[in-house]
Amino acid sequence: MKKIVLLFALAGTTAAAQIANTNQALLDLHPSYAGNSGGLRGQSTLGVQSWGTRFLRYNAYGAVDHFANKLNAGFGLSFYQSYFLSFQKSRSVAFTYSQRLDFCKNVRIIPSIQMSYSQQFIDEDWFVGFGNQKKAGNYVWTTNSREYINARSSLSLTGGLLINIKKNFYFGLSVSDPDAFSSGSSRVIMGRRWDVHAAYTIHLSDKNMIQVLGRYAEGLSSSEGPQLCANALISGHMLLSAGVDTDGAMYASAGYQSQVFRLVGSYGSYRYRLAGMYGNWNLGLSITPGKKDYLIQRRNFEEM
Repeated sequence: MKKIVLLFALAGTTAAAQIANTNQALLDLHPSYAGNSGGLRGQSTLGVQSWGTRFLRYNAYGAVDHFANKLNAGFGLSFYQSYFLSFQKSRSVAFTYSQRLDFCKNVRIIPSIQMSYSQQFIDEDWFVGFGNQKKAGNYVWTTNSREYINARSSLSLTGGLLINIKKNFYFGLSVSDPDAFSSGSSRVIMGRRWDVHAAYTIHLSDKNMIQVLGRYAEGLSSSEGPQLCANALISGHMLLSAGVDTDGAMYASAGYQSQVFRLVGSYGSYRYRLAGMYGNWNLGLSITPGKKDYLIQRRNFEEM
């Protein structure tokens, strides 16, 4: 019975698996942020989810993006890997291209496209007590091995459009199709995923600023619901943030920013109706080599 409850908890942790502090995973927030730093940028996040005294999920995210001045375009490469208990492994790698279009001094439009390849592996023998036929979500099989099986592989496509107005306001919309290149028996209908967000930064001084960000993501198979968070840079180095969503999730983070790197730790508390409370710990690192004038240029969070 305990494993059955944990299986339902897996469905509830889909949104929580997403990196809470979106500034630590900008390509995950929207593909059009590729190259938005104006140079080379690297971002990584390590996360652990716990339910009581038991660890549920380990995940790792990493991305590198670069802006090509001659093409006025950005390129990005990212990966994500997750382990859930002992029965599920998933991993993905994505390539991103974004193109800057400056229509006037105060308006910039950035369309983008992202192609990703993902795999999920499930240990069928983990489901003890389900009988000969095992079922979890869209996956149904008959047990005959103690090895991991490849439950699903997919090549997906994401299109995005990001609008930047007067440098401080961003509005982004992206649509993902996880079955864009699937056909026949390999196609699993998961539905397109819509993701929309808006962010506004207020510069209080050269060394202090506040960003307010709202996000909503929804697909046929799951809904992450609205999210609202606030991020602050204090005295040019201290980073603080807090966020909530309609599912009762709350998170807070604190960190330090130098002229070339940003280190942030965060903790989130989530409530799931079948599994109760569980926590999500994240440690994120961003590096922007060569960018030593961010205070002079009054750069926003999306550009660091």
